[in-house]
Amino acid sequence: MHRCRFKIYKRIFLFLAIISLGCSTTYEEALNSNRIDFNPPSWIQGEWLIDDFSLGKMGWRFTDNDVIMIQSGSEISQREQIELFLNTSENVSGSDKATSTTYEITSKLPGGQTLVHSFVKLSENTLTWEGAPGSVYTKQE
Repeated sequence: MHRCRFKIYKRIFLFLAIISLGCSTTYEEALNSNRIDFNPPSWIQGEWLIDDFSLGKMGWRFTDNDVIMIQSGSEISQREQIELFLNTSENVSGSDKATSTTYEITSKLPGGQTLVHSFVKLSENTLTWEGAPGSVYTKQE
């Protein structure tokens, strides 16, 4: 229920931002541009959780075009973070690169902030996130 409300508020915010900025680019055109190019490889797609549930549900979900951080029941879509700023004057973008054992995304956010998330495949069912050294995430079935 909360995610649904968040999506509605996000769309209202984006609509108001477009109107207030008087942009000539529509929201759909911005989304279809190459400014967000996340394409997680098939080996990483799915949900990966840390085995220590004393911290709550923590991990990552990779779809065919997004990377979602899971923290204690909350989800943070890397794609949605960038989409929020597409129709502003800020230079934002998202890109990735992958090999058969590594995956890295780079999000350029407002104010020159750049976030890099790097993942290394340890086995078919485990990976580590370099943002939390020593962390091991297990692929969920």
